[in-house]
Amino acid sequence: MKALRSLLFIGLCCLLACSKSNEGGLTKTLKIGIDVYPGWGHAFIAEKKGFFKAKGLSVELVLKTDYLETVGDYANGKLDGAFLVFADAIYMNDQGVQTQVPYISDHSVRGDVIFSTPEVASVQDLIGQTIGVEGINSFSHLFVLQALNKHGVQEGDVFFKNINAQDILQEIEKGHIVAAHTYGPAREQALVKGLRPLVYSGEVKGIITDVLAMQRKVIAQYPDEVAALVSALYEAKAYQHSHPDESLKLIAESIGDTEASVASGINAVEYLDIEASRQAMRAEPQGELHVFGEIIADYYFRRGQIRFKQDIKEIIEPRFVESIR
Repeated sequence: MKALRSLLFIGLCCLLACSKSNEGGLTKTLKIGIDVYPGWGHAFIAEKKGFFKAKGLSVELVLKTDYLETVGDYANGKLDGAFLVFADAIYMNDQGVQTQVPYISDHSVRGDVIFSTPEVASVQDLIGQTIGVEGINSFSHLFVLQALNKHGVQEGDVFFKNINAQDILQEIEKGHIVAAHTYGPAREQALVKGLRPLVYSGEVKGIITDVLAMQRKVIAQYPDEVAALVSALYEAKAYQHSHPDESLKLIAESIGDTEASVASGINAVEYLDIEASRQAMRAEPQGELHVFGEIIADYYFRRGQIRFKQDIKEIIEPRFVESIR
C-alpha cells in the first residue's frame, strides 16, 4: 500500500487521542452519502471500528453504487453531507445547495482513468468519436475536457454520452462509446478486459480532489457533530495506514468489491494527513485547495456552467481541521 508520510502518522493517533471527546453529548445523526470509490473507504473503517461511536457521534453512511445518485440525494437535501469531488461541491454551491468543505480525503492520481478500446492508440485518435462521462457539467466531464485540452483535442472535436462510470464495459461492448472516464471497481474491470488507459487523473492534478461536502446549515447548527466526524475520519485514515490488511478486507466487504481492487484503488490516490490538510485549506498563504478551487470555478464560469464566480474561501471550512490537537 502506498506509504503516507510516516513521521506525521506516527504521532497522529496520539494527536487524535488528545482530541476532545463529546461522548454522550451529541444528538444529531448525520446522514452521509458515499459510493464505491475506495479512496474514501476509510469512512467505513470509522463506522465498523467504532471511531464515530467513541466520540458520541451517530453517523449513517448511505452507500450507492452510482455516484450521481449520491450527488442527487445531496442536492435534494436528503443527506447532511456527502463524499464528493471538490469540483461538484463548487458546482452544487452555485446551484443553491449551500455547501462547505470541512475535510479533504485525497487527490486522485491514478484512481480516475480515461479508458479506450485497444484500437485507440492516443488521445488524438478520439477526434470524431464518442466519449462517456458521468454527468454533463460534472467533475467527470470537467476532467475529460481538461485532459483532452492538454493533448490538443478541443471539445468540439468529440461527442459526449452521459453514462454511469461503472457501466463502461457494457457501453463499449454495445458500441455506444469508444472511450470513457471511470474509477472504482470498473477501473479494475477495464484493465482486466484489456481496455487501454489513455489518461490518468494525475495529469491534471487537483481537478479530482475528493472531499467531504456538508450542508452549510448543518455545519452551523451542529458544529460539535461535524468536529467529531472530521476527527474520526482522520483517526480512521491513520488506522488504515497502520492496519492495511484488515482495512482492505473491511472496505471490500462494505462496498462489495475485491480486496485486490480496493488495494489498487487506494494505491492510486494521494492521501492528505492532518498537517497537509491544514496547509491545503489555508487561505493565506494560499493553500492548494484554494488554488485548485479557483481553477475549477474559473473554468466553469467561463463555460457558463455556473452563474457566478464562486468565492472559494466561503466554501472551504478549515476550522475543524485546525481544532485537532
